[in-house]
Amino acid sequence: VAFTVDLEPDCPPYLQGFRGIEQGTPALLDLLAAEGVTATFFTTGDVATRYPATIERLVREGHELACHGMTHRAFTTLDPQAARSEIEESAAVLRRFAPVTSFRAPYLRFPSAYVEMLEQNAFTLDSSHAKYKLAYYRDRSSPQITRVPASVTSSVLRLPRVVRTAYLRALSSPVVLFVHP
Repeated sequence: VAFTVDLEPDCPPYLQGFRGIEQGTPALLDLLAAEGVTATFFTTGDVATRYPATIERLVREGHELACHGMTHRAFTTLDPQAARSEIEESAAVLRRFAPVTSFRAPYLRFPSAYVEMLEQNAFTLDSSHAKYKLAYYRDRSSPQITRVPASVTSSVLRLPRVVRTAYLRALSSPVVLFVHP
């Protein structure tokens, strides 16, 4: 089981700003430390620039720092030049804190044509697919990069315990859970 966290701006229309980073992330890091759990934090370059102390803390505490693009724009709306810029700029920002080799596109949507850009920028793992989205089953590409899809939407983790437990037990390995702070 891999526990992953997407560090990004709060999601409109429900929230605006960075409350999840400012309030949720410290509490989450405290909980993970208390439980002895390490996680992968897919982080935007913008968040790392705005909150360097948070990024330094998660790296210091043994969590993997991973890339979530620069600005959290959907890659499905970007032309190749803009996509390359998002990947290169975010990789440069994040690699100032730690080695970064894992990537997850915002909204778990990443055009197959852009996977080569990840390989060209020294990424070795992509978690931009989701087993619960049709695109996962339609993508027949066979890139050199390892692709590990998210297993369930984060909302599954908010289901009542009896339902959640049954659902999670039915998942096949590897199980990749993700949350937002």
